[in-house]
Amino acid sequence: MRENTTRRRLLEIVSGGGAIALAGCTGNSEDGSSGENSAGDSDEDTDQTTITLGTSSDGSSSWTIGQAVQAEVQRNTDIRLAAERTDGYASNIGLAADDGVDAIMVFNNMYRDAIESQFNYEGEDYSVEDLGWQGMSTLSGEYLLVTTQDSDIEYYRDLEGRDVATFPTGTGIKPQFDSFMNRALDMDPEEDFNRLDLSFTDHSSALRQGRVDACGFFTHNNGEIWSGTWQELSAQNDIRPLQIHPDSLEEAKQTMGNQLREQEYPVVDQQGFNNVEAPCVFLVGFTVIDQDVSAEDWYEITEATVENIESIREAADLLWDVSVEENFTAGIYEDYPVHPGVANFLKDKGWWNNDWTVGGE
Repeated sequence: MRENTTRRRLLEIVSGGGAIALAGCTGNSEDGSSGENSAGDSDEDTDQTTITLGTSSDGSSSWTIGQAVQAEVQRNTDIRLAAERTDGYASNIGLAADDGVDAIMVFNNMYRDAIESQFNYEGEDYSVEDLGWQGMSTLSGEYLLVTTQDSDIEYYRDLEGRDVATFPTGTGIKPQFDSFMNRALDMDPEEDFNRLDLSFTDHSSALRQGRVDACGFFTHNNGEIWSGTWQELSAQNDIRPLQIHPDSLEEAKQTMGNQLREQEYPVVDQQGFNNVEAPCVFLVGFTVIDQDVSAEDWYEITEATVENIESIREAADLLWDVSVEENFTAGIYEDYPVHPGVANFLKDKGWWNNDWTVGGE
């Protein structure tokens, strides 16, 4: 049985000088650094239906999830699911539009923004038909900036003129977090402070050595899972999250909607453990499936994933427990169709929401 590492337990471990590595969490996130495109690892079996799933860069959380799901699907169905490496979530939008793969993993708001030609996709011309229909959620990510306990930085507005490592260029989260700072905080990361484009693995040492005054930080699945990179950051630095100034908070909430949430983070200071509530950019990763993928095939993939979720999570514990309705459906928008294979599965489970629509109907 895998053991969930709670945030409090994690800090108890790291404050004692050690840092553990969670299975499936030691690489960068799904929004990690770019990787080379590569097909699945096994040779194609012509007796099987092959369905390709674009995940993210090698070693990322989404790639790890894809590999674990691929293995379980192939053990329990006649379908060959090929979870392929890609250059990350941003490139997956283009892959889907160009029919490079049969399905992709992506942040749900990126899917929406691409279809609506807004924010980072302003001027682009994508449609639901180009990208595909909505599917199962895979994980959540919570993104924020942190500084050290003894820093004089309290609010995001205090970053003006400082040295800051936000999120690396080429990662899926960078444009999302830049958009948050621009739209919600009226800040330009390229103009208002000295943005250092460091890799995730450099953040801990840079903060400890004083080369940066603040850096990017993220968790998964409602803050319950910290990757190995962020465990190291917490082990080597007494950190605390940045806050949005009270004068800007309400406007930020109105601008970001459900993409901005208040979440508790445990911090270590001279008084011991304290839970600090801080705003974070909340994003949901989910699957988008090409409309040419049959309902029967994707139903089988979905069923195999949900029914074998514990085995999959032993290999990739960043995957949400999608045997729970609210986790499975967290990424679905009412405005866009749900793939019929997913819709049929949800109806059979009694999880269907009549406000949703089925693709092709």
